[in-house]
Amino acid sequence: MRAGDPIAEQAAEWIVRLTGDDEAERASAHAAFSAWKLADPRHAAAAEGMEGLLGQLGAVRAHAGGSARPARAALGAVLPPARPKRARR
Repeated sequence: MRAGDPIAEQAAEWIVRLTGDDEAERASAHAAFSAWKLADPRHAAAAEGMEGLLGQLGAVRAHAGGSARPARAALGAVLPPARPKRARR
């Protein structure tokens, strides 16, 4: 995911909604997520990439005996540090 890519950011937000703890939220998000992917081929490609990344991170976690530390370390090594948002004047 490129920093500042709005479609990739939207895909990440969808993945969060689809994997959240609230079952009702997950259920309502599925239809909307499908519509979002159909609205633009770039949406579908971004979602596929995000789902692939999650699959790879899940494999790392499984290999590490269920620990998320190696996956978090890998993400921290490749992603740029988050910049704090500045207040608008």
